[in-house]
Amino acid sequence: MGADAETDDEIHIARLDAAAARAAVPALADVMIDCVEGSALVRFMLPIARTVALAFWQAWQTRSVGRAGAAGSAGPGRIVGTV
Repeated sequence: MGADAETDDEIHIARLDAAAARAAVPALADVMIDCVEGSALVRFMLPIARTVALAFWQAWQTRSVGRAGAAGSAGPGRIVGTV
């Protein structure tokens, strides 16, 4: 495997400020849905509606004002996980 192939798989962790957290809500909802559908042990169970995932992350964003959140990105604008 060449160096170029390896860099395509890199995940970058970034802190989200308030504006970035607001903008990330739809992508974070997508991650949550993917995790639940993949049988991840999280607070939610199947079936999970998109409205439920969006509401969770909107509430998180509201509670987290002034505190940083972090998300894993596989490229610009592509959130693939949270920490």
